[in-house]
Amino acid sequence: AFHLIYGKETFLYVLDFLPALLLLAGFSALNARRIAIRILVAALIVVAGGVNAQTFGHAALFVKGEARRAGLHDPVDTPVHVP
Repeated sequence: AFHLIYGKETFLYVLDFLPALLLLAGFSALNARRIAIRILVAALIVVAGGVNAQTFGHAALFVKGEARRAGLHDPVDTPVHVP
């Protein structure tokens, strides 16, 4: 349902995937392949963090552009860097 409401801005509903991550982490403690599962979880955290940072940067640029188009002044005119 979040995907239909918020659209492409995935950082808004990233916690939607938290139960799956917790389930995977829980199984890693019980499984004989716990090292491989922990490596996969670590990779998921790194990749998801990068994607969310990039998406947030795009959203910040969009909001900044819309504010300028509406004639609103940006009190802290700092550039937003998108990796």
